[in-house]
Amino acid sequence: FGKVLLTPPYSTIGGQMYLMMFYADRYPEVEFLGVAPEQRRIYEEYENTPNSQIPDWNKRYTSLIFPKLASEPITFLSRYLKNIFWLWDKDHLSVYQDPWYPADRYILRVINLIFLGLCIAGIVRYLGRGLKVLHEPFVVMTLILLTVMSLWFPLVSNESRHTIPFYPILMFWAAFGVERLLKV
Repeated sequence: FGKVLLTPPYSTIGGQMYLMMFYADRYPEVEFLGVAPEQRRIYEEYENTPNSQIPDWNKRYTSLIFPKLASEPITFLSRYLKNIFWLWDKDHLSVYQDPWYPADRYILRVINLIFLGLCIAGIVRYLGRGLKVLHEPFVVMTLILLTVMSLWFPLVSNESRHTIPFYPILMFWAAFGVERLLKV
């Protein structure tokens, strides 16, 4: 009482990283294909841990990350790259329900890849104006969000729904990409 905390009383980031980098497969946003036995065991252990002991649970799994990373660097890198792909891959129209899934899966993927290509073309075109553009807040915000979503976030999640709030910003850059293609 009498004080306000700006941070949660505990964090589960270590456990999430351990799980995502070595055991978890693609998050089932439309179809559930089951989970690996070790993944299920970690989830059940977390669910059965009292709130007061969550910090200890998190410390234990955080301490397991680096030894596991040293012994399985290829697994880590493979999962990390898959998580980056899965974050930006859109193969269903709406999260958790898509009446046309899986029929629209590949159409949506192609449209999304074209859209992301246009965004990259637009960003590259704009950055081609020189380093002075790095003084513009919108450019800096875009680059920071893109970096966080593409490099940091895949350490803890691979749900494609997490990138959806970023798409309005990407639409702005896709317009530059379209303009670039029309000028060629």
